Amino acid sequence: MKFLFLITFLPLYLFCQKKDTIDHDKLSLYFNDNGKLYKVIKRSDGSIFNGWGKFESYEGYEYRYYKNNKLLYVDFRDFQNQIIKREIACKYSDNCLEEFEYYDNNTALIKKKYFICVEIDDDGEIVEKKCKNYFEYYKNGQLKIMGQYENNQEKELWIYLNENGKIINKINK
Repeated sequence: MKFLFLITFLPLYLFCQKKDTIDHDKLSLYFNDNGKLYKVIKRSDGSIFNGWGKFESYEGYEYRYYKNNKLLYVDFRDFQNQIIKREIACKYSDNCLEEFEYYDNNTALIKKKYFICVEIDDDGEIVEKKCKNYFEYYKNGQLKIMGQYENNQEKELWIYLNENGKIINKINK
């Protein structure tokens, strides 16, 4: 009976799982049909991977931090290893990323904070659009611009402030 069960359902299980190997063949990432990551394995010994994975791209490097088979965040760095921005998966939506851009490679000095909504178009391509809240800051940490995006378009009230926090302009989009 077990043998019959294995013959019937094992091929279905194997075909439903997608595998993508990245990082110079050091890690294997396994995704289900919905594109959800469900396992990160070290190729050297087959154990579950927790920690940083470094990936070279055409713009620089991506440092991806995994814990308990989940991607927690991605740091984008230039070829001098300076942090450009960080992406964190939104807690309330699977199709959303929270983006942080920084001043001077310092994750305490946020330059911009915004959200990216991720969709799949009719051709199966991934489309990223700015959505939800947008914030821009001066180097001193004071809020500079506050607004909202919907489908990559500025919408509703946008507020502009000076370095002392006083409102200098309001524009309704």
